Amino acid sequence: DVRISGVSAAGTAIAPFNVQLSGSNNIQLAPEVDFDGTDFFLTWVDDRGGSPAIYSARPRIDGTLVGGSVTPVVPIPTATSPPSAFDGNNHLVVWSDRIDTNLDTIVDEDHIRAIRVDPNGVTLDAAPIGIAMGASLKSPPRVAFVSGYFIVVWSEALGGPNEVIRLARVQSDGVVMDPNGLILVSSGVNESAPSITANGQEL
Repeated sequence: DVRISGVSAAGTAIAPFNVQLSGSNNIQLAPEVDFDGTDFFLTWVDDRGGSPAIYSARPRIDGTLVGGSVTPVVPIPTATSPPSAFDGNNHLVVWSDRIDTNLDTIVDEDHIRAIRVDPNGVTLDAAPIGIAMGASLKSPPRVAFVSGYFIVVWSEALGGPNEVIRLARVQSDGVVMDPNGLILVSSGVNESAPSITANGQEL
């Protein structure tokens, strides 16, 4: 199940508590949330259709849903967390595709992808946006918005102990400014699982 509890600025829980937003006999996991100035925007991985997909909902604190229902966003090959950020007009949802093409339990391809979703939960792109493509193992991405760009970060294994942090800028129209990412941190040792947030001007 996907459940929510509201919390006040003072850190106290807001009733009702532990409200179920979505239930299914299949797996639902990795919820992520952001805010568009009016509504919360919740995303998670859900395989109610028999294979993983990203779903979204706009929950109110009382557990009711803006629009009345959850919405499928995009099917994905594997279950990785789908964080999002808001640019003032639309959300950008990002995730990692880990694909075992030979069915031998070894990841053969690992891609960072994204899709834009409007405040009503409507998907704006006919196909996912490729941000970083290739076989190298990547951490699930994180995303924030600042100064006109979505900023997507992830770690990427380059072989041996060398794991770097990469960054890519994505415009609000979905154009990727830095295909496959710019190296942000490379120290010769494992740099893994970055996180990111914005204060309006800086990250």
